[in-house]
Order: sequence, then C-alpha cells, then structure tokens
Amino acid sequence: MIRDYILKEYGAWTILTLSFIAGLLAAGSASAVSALVFLCLCLLINSKQAYTLWSRKVRPSTSMLVFCCQMLPAASALAWIFYPQIGKLMPFGLIPCFYLALVFFYGEHKTLTELAGFWTLTLAALAAAASAGKIDLNIYLGTALFFSAGVFKVKLQLRRTPHEKSKMISYALFCCIAYIFLGLPVAALLPLIENIVFAITLYHAKLRTTGWIEAAKGAAFAVLFGLLY
Repeated sequence: MIRDYILKEYGAWTILTLSFIAGLLAAGSASAVSALVFLCLCLLINSKQAYTLWSRKVRPSTSMLVFCCQMLPAASALAWIFYPQIGKLMPFGLIPCFYLALVFFYGEHKTLTELAGFWTLTLAALAAAASAGKIDLNIYLGTALFFSAGVFKVKLQLRRTPHEKSKMISYALFCCIAYIFLGLPVAALLPLIENIVFAITLYHAKLRTTGWIEAAKGAAFAVLFGLLY
C-alpha cells in the first residue's frame, strides 16, 4: 500500500535533481538551507503520485489524504524558508497548479500536460538559486527550455513521423534563439545535438540505454549551464 504512493517516474526524479544542481551551480553557492529546500521539493514531487490516484478515483479519500499530508507540510516549509522573497516567488506557484489542473481534466499524456510537468520539475532550478539568495528568472527559463526538449524527443521516439522530426529540430533551433535573446550561454545547449542527430537518423536504442543517454545529457547541461552562466 505504501509503495503505491511512491512516485516511480525515474525521469522526473532525474530532471528534478539535475535542475536543482544547475540552479545551485548558476547561483554559485549552497548551504544547509539548500538541502532542506531539496527535501521539500522531493516531497512535493512525490505527492503527484497520490494526486494522480485521486484523479483516477483510486481509493480517493486515502489518496487525497496522502496528497495533502505531503503537499501541505512541504509547501508550508518552503513558504517559511522563502518568506522574505515570497512576493517574488508566489507567481511561479501557478505553474504546478496549472499542471495539476491539466492532469485532472486532460490526463498525463497530452503534450501540453507533459510540457507543464517539465516546467514544474525545472522550478527546482529557481528554488535552488533562491536558496542561495539569488532569484533569477533566466536560470529557470534556461533550465526549463533545455529539459522540455525531452517531451519532443519522446513523441518522436513513439511516432517516428516527419511531423515529429520537424518539431524536434524546430524546438532545438528555438532554444538556441531563445538563449541568444535572453543572453544565456548557448554552449550549454550542446547536449541537444543528440536530439537533432536522433531526429535525422532515428537510430534504435533500448529504453534503458535511452534513459542513460538522457541522464548524461542532463548532467552535461547542468555542469555547462552552471559554469558558463
């Protein structure tokens, strides 16, 4: 029963962790507060499992109770930690609310829902930087833009159509343009070269291999972005 409420989406945990690392590196410092913030974020992300079960009406009363018992303490702790900066951070709370609404009304596998999920996970970069005393929108945008490419790659892996190819390549080019416009280090996007190679060749790889490739790309991005920002 307890295991039913543990989020088993390893990709989500990877993105959360690497986004947090990217934020810390970009901010240039870390502290014990940063560790507490990360623990709160883990609790918030894990609460998604109970919320999903509730939205599917699986043991709805229990699922909602488990969701609240994770979400409320974690959100309260973050509000307490970031109290001096709460006015600047509160608008970003609309992003996970938007994601939860999409999950409830449209399910998890719509493109917009998946993108909102990535935008939610990469809020970890903003929280990490804020824990180091640096609230920087560009840290969040740079991290969210990179990791959102994963949505288009997954769609391409599943469908392998010319339309999905064009979307993957177009999104990678869009990221480069957005980085230039925002004044972000375009070199941090070098891992996206693999996305373009995949779009062109549609090479075959086992699911586990693909997972490791994406994790390695995310780690490379976190280091490049953190060091070059």
